[in-house]
Amino acid sequence: MKNILVLAAISSLLLASGCSSQNTIDPNSSRTVISGKIEGGDGEMLFINKINRRKIGEIFDTIMIREGGVFSHKLNQPLKMDYYVLTNNKRNQVFLITDSTENVTLNANYNALNKPSEITGSPNTSVYHELFDIVSTHKKNVLGIENKIKKAKKLEEKLVLGKEKQTIKKQFNSDLNGYIKGNSSSPGIAAFFDALDFTTEIELSSTIINNLAKTVPYSNYYKAREASVKDFYQRNRSIAQSSDIGKVAPNIELNDPDGVKKTLNELRGKIVLIDFWASWCGPCRRENPNVVSAYNKYNDAGFEVFSVSLDSDRSKWLAAIEKDGLVWDYHVSDLKKWATPYKNIYKFSGIPHTVLVDRDGNIIQTKIRGGALEDKLESIFGY
Repeated sequence: MKNILVLAAISSLLLASGCSSQNTIDPNSSRTVISGKIEGGDGEMLFINKINRRKIGEIFDTIMIREGGVFSHKLNQPLKMDYYVLTNNKRNQVFLITDSTENVTLNANYNALNKPSEITGSPNTSVYHELFDIVSTHKKNVLGIENKIKKAKKLEEKLVLGKEKQTIKKQFNSDLNGYIKGNSSSPGIAAFFDALDFTTEIELSSTIINNLAKTVPYSNYYKAREASVKDFYQRNRSIAQSSDIGKVAPNIELNDPDGVKKTLNELRGKIVLIDFWASWCGPCRRENPNVVSAYNKYNDAGFEVFSVSLDSDRSKWLAAIEKDGLVWDYHVSDLKKWATPYKNIYKFSGIPHTVLVDRDGNIIQTKIRGGALEDKLESIFGY
């Protein structure tokens, strides 16, 4: 589950609200007034930016906060409905989805501008914050259950907590879909992309994109998000059409670091993640903590990791295993790097490359990592 993460974290917060299909501005029209009170902001400046396709755009206006933290400012240009960001010099920021038909009141603390105590006068901005609160509350609830699962000593207790977690997630999905459906004409529903990983909810993401196309088709941020969703959909459709999902995973027979032969087939009866990686592969090393977390959580329930290294240096391979805490028993390699025959057998051209295999040895999913792996294992093991 964003560098892409930084972009997603900044720009998706901007996705918060709007329901006008206005795409032109009368230069003689009224201009938005932004006013309110910023505690601790006496004498400081606020800066107003518009979002472009890749980052926060250049500042187009500034606001002076007067004594007592109060301010009132008429923008220097009319706005059409779009995504804007208000920042201070500490890089705190709050997002507005507004146009020149609205006057916005904002109350916040200068050092916590991203958590305003009140925003009024902008219905679409309110949609964003409400949706964000729904997601934030859900994440806290899930985190609470996850902590209980980690502390549980018995598998039976974990399964009970797992069912409770599934109930919470089911209610959340219902609430989320209901809120988005009830606010489908508001650009504020784009907050979904900031709050959640859209790749795990591609159908809902596509629905939101279609709604935004009706309300803010001219928005640079919408265009960027539309491109991301379409690209992900196309890539994964191609993978699904050409994959070996449902077929038996080819057996792997290689030696472990001690020269003992290990085979994939000897793990029949377990859920297995085949993980092609290498000590020299940065993305592999960054993904390792996720694999370790999954192993620690589900190994007792029947989950195993079968790591196939594309290293050529045995000492570096072993050092990476130790440093990254890869505590499972199944580490194998032929130390041939890209010359390993399993590159062609498993049809990959880059690593990390993962293959999730069921208890009968059949491929469940390929290229599964991070949050997607956690979600899949949760659906399999029930907690």
